[in-house]
Amino acid sequence: SIAQSEKLPLFVGDEGSVKMGAVATIGINYRQLGVATAKLAIRIFNGEKPGNIPVVTGDATQIIINPSAAKKQGVDIPQDISAIAKIVE
Repeated sequence: SIAQSEKLPLFVGDEGSVKMGAVATIGINYRQLGVATAKLAIRIFNGEKPGNIPVVTGDATQIIINPSAAKKQGVDIPQDISAIAKIVE
């Protein structure tokens, strides 16, 4: 509410906070993360030793925006960002 009353853009680290009134986040896409994890699990189920699998880091992220919160906080979301973002209200 302070971000809205003061017209201060609030950017956060999780989707839940965007749903509660923040402008946006770049957060984990849990579906993509699950698919990548499943692919690793299949390799292990097929007999590959976990110790032989290199460490991987996740890149399963997505942009999540709340257009109504952005408007209340005085933020214009560019169309090219809106086009690729997950929209929450």
